[in-house]
Amino acid sequence: MTMLEGPRRIRRRPYMYHTERTLAGLPLVHLAIGGWQDGRYRMGHARGLIAIGDTAVGLVAIGGLSIGLLALGGLAIGLVAVAGGSVGLLAIGGVSIGLTAVGAVVLGLTGYGPVTWG
Repeated sequence: MTMLEGPRRIRRRPYMYHTERTLAGLPLVHLAIGGWQDGRYRMGHARGLIAIGDTAVGLVAIGGLSIGLLALGGLAIGLVAVAGGSVGLLAIGGVSIGLTAVGAVVLGLTGYGPVTWG
């Protein structure tokens, strides 16, 4: 590869894993990472007690968009949410909305940060 060709594109394929053991119809752990398929990027949607993926829904959710009791990621919604943008009872992140909110821009009953409302 020469400089004129530009950088190589690494095209990752989607990956999915889930445990066979379930509780209330959901796997204990579900991992769904998106990738390129048929010339398009397909997002991974994870649903489980512990969910990890591009979008994740579970008791513990980790992902770009996560919804759960404990939600971690880029945008998180949950009882305890830690993310760039977070909404929850306890919200921690850049932009946080919650009963108790901590971050740079905060809206909450109790707020801690440089720009707070509440």
